[in-house]
Amino acid sequence: MGTTAGGLGRKLAPGSFHRLHRSYILNMKCIKEILSSDGGYVVVATDRDETHIPVARREVRHFREAVGI
Repeated sequence: MGTTAGGLGRKLAPGSFHRLHRSYILNMKCIKEILSSDGGYVVVATDRDETHIPVARREVRHFREAVGI
């Protein structure tokens, strides 16, 4: 049986990783920029494609606290 994204998120170091959306766990060192979008946020990752990762509405408060905004 595989590990769920939620299960993986609980195993990773909380100061280094954050679950932004049901499909994305972000390495906090890989944030290029954070854009405001429709009352929420989109994180631009430092990967080759500069992936835009939406922050789930229920995660906005936790994400703001994690990045200090």
